[in-house]
Amino acid sequence: MAKNKTGPLRTILLLLIGAPLIVSFIAWGVPEMRQMTRSDAVRIGAKGYSALEVKREFDRYVTNRRNQQDGNFSAEQALAEGAQDQIVDSLATQSALDQEAMKMGLVITRPMVSNYLQTSDQFKSPATGKFDNETLDLILREYGFSIREFEERIRSEMLRQQLLGGVARGGPASSAMVNGLIAREIEAREVSYVTISEEAAGPAPAATPDAVKAYYEKNKSQFMAPEYRTFTAVVLKNEDYADQNEATDDKLLEVYNANKAKYETPERRTFYQITIEKEADADAAIKALKDGRPFESIAIENGQNLAQVTRTDVLKSDIVDPAVGNAVFDASAGAGAVIGPVKGVFG
Repeated sequence: MAKNKTGPLRTILLLLIGAPLIVSFIAWGVPEMRQMTRSDAVRIGAKGYSALEVKREFDRYVTNRRNQQDGNFSAEQALAEGAQDQIVDSLATQSALDQEAMKMGLVITRPMVSNYLQTSDQFKSPATGKFDNETLDLILREYGFSIREFEERIRSEMLRQQLLGGVARGGPASSAMVNGLIAREIEAREVSYVTISEEAAGPAPAATPDAVKAYYEKNKSQFMAPEYRTFTAVVLKNEDYADQNEATDDKLLEVYNANKAKYETPERRTFYQITIEKEADADAAIKALKDGRPFESIAIENGQNLAQVTRTDVLKSDIVDPAVGNAVFDASAGAGAVIGPVKGVFG
């Protein structure tokens, strides 16, 4: 099964941890090793990467190369090729672009990430042409991504594409600039002039104070800068304050219902979520929870701690998986309720 999915795996890894972008090195540069004196293994500006994060990126690089070469690639070969330096460069590039995008206020929402996953050809089944959960599950397992890590990786990549897309496309030149450049290249003019020597013109009369003053008074505007003033104006019109028809209760109710979303505070909920691949294991976990077993112990069995499976104060629109969102925000799901198992996009 892994061999059949090699194409999508290669594509998605290149999307996520591909070669460093040249644009970023022009704008920010790459940190030297002597700058990495803090507790983080790699630090770029305000963003740091631990040794474990760097190791995971290295493992994903080796996995990708191994898939490309039908299993004939090892970590020793990657080190010999200088893969560790490539990974540091790639992290520096991604972090610099992420921080710049944050400064500019660029945003990728959860619904946008969810839409990308549902519509991208990389996750569609060749047989049905629709989103293929098997392909996504294989990518997550193959490269050691948790759901949250994969979502953040997709969001960061979309932000970087948004930022670099604006830089690459630039803006159109104004018509005034274009017309000026065209005129400079193709316009031609004929000029006729006569040169009059000082002898032919004769000596100029000497300027007297009265003559200078008279010329100044006659041409005073040529020697004075125009006056500028800044002011703020408020235009008041009678019709703006004229008595309007009194609004009826029915009219007020109609306006309120049409804009109801503006006056309501969206509901937020906090919940625990564990993704379990096998349905039988999920049923067993649900039964254990209903029998009083702590949620944290089940999370530990699945290789996670309580913090990793806790979602705090989230909106329904924040949840990428629609099935999970509907289950969590079901009206019958009260505090402390055990919900599931739910068959969602990620398991």
